[in-house]
Amino acid sequence: MDDPVHRRSLHPPTYADGDLAESSRPNWVLLDFRAYFADRRNATTASCKTRNGKDAIQVTFFPAHRPRLSYFCVHVHCHGADPSRRLVWEPPKVIATGGSFILLRVSTGRCYATVCSSLINEYYVYRAGGSSGEAPSLELLPHPCPYDFFDGQVGLLSRGTEYTIAALRDDSSIRASFEPGQYEISLFHSEHKVWTTMDVSVPHEQQQQHCSIEKEGFWHKTSKVITVGGEHGTMAFVDLWNGILLYDVFRGDPKLRYVPMPQQLCPSSRPNSCSSITRDIAIVKDNIKVVQVLMKPGSGKASHSPSDGWVAATWSRLANFPQEDSWSQDFKLEDSDINGDNTPMHFELLKRLPADNEALSLDRFCIGHPMISLDDNDIVYFTITVENKAWVIAIDMRYRMLQGVAEFGSERTFGITATYTQSRISEHLNMSPGTEGNLKRPGMQLLGSCSKKLFRISSVGNVEVEAADNVEVTAAADMI
Repeated sequence: MDDPVHRRSLHPPTYADGDLAESSRPNWVLLDFRAYFADRRNATTASCKTRNGKDAIQVTFFPAHRPRLSYFCVHVHCHGADPSRRLVWEPPKVIATGGSFILLRVSTGRCYATVCSSLINEYYVYRAGGSSGEAPSLELLPHPCPYDFFDGQVGLLSRGTEYTIAALRDDSSIRASFEPGQYEISLFHSEHKVWTTMDVSVPHEQQQQHCSIEKEGFWHKTSKVITVGGEHGTMAFVDLWNGILLYDVFRGDPKLRYVPMPQQLCPSSRPNSCSSITRDIAIVKDNIKVVQVLMKPGSGKASHSPSDGWVAATWSRLANFPQEDSWSQDFKLEDSDINGDNTPMHFELLKRLPADNEALSLDRFCIGHPMISLDDNDIVYFTITVENKAWVIAIDMRYRMLQGVAEFGSERTFGITATYTQSRISEHLNMSPGTEGNLKRPGMQLLGSCSKKLFRISSVGNVEVEAADNVEVTAAADMI
């Protein structure tokens, strides 16, 4: 195994090995969407046969409290073969999640692939056992070939004990039609076990609302799929640079509805960079929220301080997209706006990271990969990097406060890249107390050794952290 990415995926984190009572289960998690290769088992473990009918694949989840990342492990039991045989050639990936279901892509060919192929990729749906104690399950899906799709083009709609998978083949796909706004959508309903595909289109009058400059024409490249739900089972295929295409799964109407991104976010030309590095979108209760973070140009004097800070902003609108509604900017802040007086412990932790000076500021870090909290609390999670190490931080956009810090805990990260996503799978996992691999008690990984004293930040929201040795805690924190 001379592949460095594969090699680093052989060593999962060790922080999710304590016990957690059912009442302490997080309602949602930040899930590292690439698997680790390890034969680890707990109450979430499920397995099934691979497509060859001989080998078996096993999946196990390890949820953790935010801002720590939850992760999962995959192990392939090769039947009657040389144990050195390598069946899976890249870390399996979570490509969609909804309710108690997770859609996994597993590449079994001798190359890396982001687009599905009849010879390379297999698709599995993991179903959590739930609080009732039902056993979790793993199911191999029929392959959608020849209707291939990219990872970012697919979403999952949970329907109680059933689910629907929807994939939009848009302008980033190789299609027979090259007409603007003419696409194909593939659907898989769990009760029918069959893929179906139909033509869909964006009405010409709605194409005129497109964000891109006029000479570019209508262009949509889905980067994230979110579930609006409702009576018609609405799915939102989001181009984070330009806008949202809405499709009603249960209506069967071939017309897509288009909603542009906030005007302030519309580019003047077609961007080439990865949108998830600077933007995110999510459904939070009855609203749909968007966030953007941008780095300011830096002096380049230090390799770990390549900027002069950053600025972040959030927008929202009603999730049912009434015509009379529009985007409104909720909050905007710069790194210098965050007040450390009420969160001294977290800033003391940040000060332990390498820096050219002792300034109590977040502007010395590269920042990106924003992730909107699924709780209605205006918190956004970001990845920060310094000297080849990555951390996840939680920032309250409303009160301009640092609310959480956790070391990334993965050697697979190089700089700021899209590596995790939101998932509510933790609500449905059956984590029996005492089972190997269960959740650790609520806490955040700190640098160095830690004492066992707990402190609660007494301001907006209660955040429990382990107090690091030699950290001075002021009156802003109340000892429990």
